[in-house]
Amino acid sequence: MSKRELSPDVTVVSEPREPDYLRLLKEGKVKISNAHNWCKGVAFGYTLGNRMKYCMMGSLGDSGRCQLTPVQAEAAMHLYRVLGHQPIVSFNDDPSTTHADVLAAFDLAIEQATKDWLTQR
Repeated sequence: MSKRELSPDVTVVSEPREPDYLRLLKEGKVKISNAHNWCKGVAFGYTLGNRMKYCMMGSLGDSGRCQLTPVQAEAAMHLYRVLGHQPIVSFNDDPSTTHADVLAAFDLAIEQATKDWLTQR
């Protein structure tokens, strides 16, 4: 926490904002939290009802981009680490990977990213 003195009798305490890569991991998980919004084999696509579907990588950002932004790359690195350095796309597309497996990977990545951030503050 940082403190800023406004006057002798007033102190404002502000919490540091969580890093963008952590926010992106959380948003990515929300995008695919419904199994109908998760897919394999493509970064993103549409359902018959015109609803977006995402793979793990596609859920991290603008699926139309060919390159990751630095924030997307940092979020992806947290997923990569919790997957034991297995490529994210390979894990997502593996026939044995379930939706529950994907959500568990996001949970672990979010947990680890949060710990890393809090340790660095």
